Amino acid sequence: MSHLDAFSRHVDTVIHENILDRCNILREQAKDIFCVKEKPGIYSSRCEFFLDDEGVMYRRLTGNKH
Repeated sequence: MSHLDAFSRHVDTVIHENILDRCNILREQAKDIFCVKEKPGIYSSRCEFFLDDEGVMYRRLTGNKH
């Protein structure tokens, strides 16, 4: 099994009964090397990666990348 970061994992790794569960996402991001090393800002900081109010990390989409 190859190592994938939390953003590359298939959604099925965090879905239980067809519902994305924030607790599972937070747990997986806490174990992920990339997420642990990243220094996300808050949403208003305009950083590429940011945390929501509950601590879930997101990547900001910028422009049209194809």
